[in-house]
Amino acid sequence: MHKIIDKNAPEPIYLQLKNWVEDSICRGKLLPGQRLPSENEFSRRCGIHRNTARNALLRLEREGVLRSVPGSGWFVSQPEKRLRRVGMLSLQNPDLRKSPSLSDFYVRTHQGLKEGAAMYGFEMVRLEEDEVSLLLQGKLQNPPLDALIITEFQSKYLEQLRLLKASNLPVVVFNRQIFGEDIPCVCIDQYYGTRDLVTRLIQNGHRRIGCITMALDANWRYAQERYRGYSDAFSSAGLTPERKWVCQIRDASKCRRKIRDFLKNNPDLTALFIAGETFHKSTLGLLRKHGKNIPDDISVVAFDRVGGAHGEQIIALNQPLEEMGRRIFQTLDCMLAGQPGIGQVLLPAITYGNSIRTIQ
Repeated sequence: MHKIIDKNAPEPIYLQLKNWVEDSICRGKLLPGQRLPSENEFSRRCGIHRNTARNALLRLEREGVLRSVPGSGWFVSQPEKRLRRVGMLSLQNPDLRKSPSLSDFYVRTHQGLKEGAAMYGFEMVRLEEDEVSLLLQGKLQNPPLDALIITEFQSKYLEQLRLLKASNLPVVVFNRQIFGEDIPCVCIDQYYGTRDLVTRLIQNGHRRIGCITMALDANWRYAQERYRGYSDAFSSAGLTPERKWVCQIRDASKCRRKIRDFLKNNPDLTALFIAGETFHKSTLGLLRKHGKNIPDDISVVAFDRVGGAHGEQIIALNQPLEEMGRRIFQTLDCMLAGQPGIGQVLLPAITYGNSIRTIQ
């Protein structure tokens, strides 16, 4: 048994033991209901500390592979009780997940993922930091996962995503379409809904329409798609938006100051398109602070459901995050059954309100 531990290998020792147990179960060397060696036996035979062996066994218990019986030891779980394990991995700047304005987004996303996992027989496993590092480096030869969901993604992590796909682990990306890559995703159509919203403003007589968006660079492809919808709405009406009407925000923590200056420098705007939940609170708060009433003084439409006092008033595109969570596990279920990975693009639903004033 000591041969399963290579102290010079990049994998942590507990992970090597954990992988060995799983491999032994897959090969039929350890059968359902069979008793495993004790923690002390693993420690002695492998030449490792008992706590290291216990760490590996506890993780396997949390994942449903093993079960512990007080006074009797560790046993292989019955296979019908074992859920398929899917690793949840974020490829995004961690600072972006701290924004309080995105709390509703993450709550709804988690609820949809939780329902989808239960519906299709999966267990969501948050990857440990050392496991993530090994996965990204391609050094985890026997990952303890059946599939992988990329919950958040920025383009600067594209090479790491390609590396993960090359590991032959089924990978699906949540809420981001990776253009030019054969990687399935379950996401929202960012373009058509935005174009329709801005077209509504134009049809109601608005010509000076501001756009508040994330920076339009490669890391924010969804922002580019929303801006393309905004711009094409003008083009379809034979109009051209002025560059000064677009407020690009790179640092979400400084968005209030950026939006304040933008509104101050563009007092003649008759309407606003707020292109993301990150900017709802700051924009609407600043309009209220400066005595701008919706829609009498300025019309407003938004991408993402608007909360708070304006929740029922603002016409907005609502991302079906709960449904997306269910669909991503449907896609994984098909892939694990040997079917090709086919992504799904869902259309956002419109939340109607009275936030548009008609200009004669």
